[in-house]
Amino acid sequence: MNCTLHFLHRAVREANSHIDFHRHPMFEIVYYRSGTGTTAFEHNEYRYEPGIFTVLRANTDHNEIRHTDTEVVYFGFYCDQTPVELNTGMHRDFAFTIRGLIEQMDAEMNAKKSHYELKINALLQAVIIEVLRLQSPLAPSASGEERHIWNARHYMDQYFSEKVNLTQLSALSGYSYDHFRHLFKDEVGVTPMQYLRQLRIDKAITMMRGRDSSLTDVALECGFTSLSQFSATFRRITGKKPSAYRV
Repeated sequence: MNCTLHFLHRAVREANSHIDFHRHPMFEIVYYRSGTGTTAFEHNEYRYEPGIFTVLRANTDHNEIRHTDTEVVYFGFYCDQTPVELNTGMHRDFAFTIRGLIEQMDAEMNAKKSHYELKINALLQAVIIEVLRLQSPLAPSASGEERHIWNARHYMDQYFSEKVNLTQLSALSGYSYDHFRHLFKDEVGVTPMQYLRQLRIDKAITMMRGRDSSLTDVALECGFTSLSQFSATFRRITGKKPSAYRV
């Protein structure tokens, strides 16, 4: 697979602006560095936020509606052999690996040093590899459902401290929430919400045993909206008060 960059742009779009449905005759990756809003493609609408990026195969109709000022880097490219697994979809750049590669591409484009085009296309290949790894993190023998559930678990493991929208997470996996919940329980043994709650409680216990933070700080850092919610959930899962785990 040999891919060649066709364009790369960085832009800041104003809040409450939009771009209507359009398409490109090539692959496009749109990376959101800041801002919030929505983008729609393949009959689904998705929310974007910093660290989210979309992969769009050639001739995919898509739009963008910005709720806040949005900084975006977007680039189009052709491949001499279509990478079958590079599918249209939205993803989260968990470790910001892809962002780092895109920043290098942008820097090379601006500096235009000797052989910069070769360097940019080499970085593009690295971006595509990282995207493929995000889309297929398991063994080749793993089913599509296993891959989607793995991605969902990985997302919750990384972002348990934030507000996790399970309905949106199921949509990103390509399922309705009810079907996603069923698949998740079959694969993991508990529902997505039960998994997230247990994960947050486990993290809270670790924090309480290793730090002097107040219980309110622990609750908020572990994704609970209040101390009362944290305490009630903690007692329901462990049968004890949070203070019982203080060293």
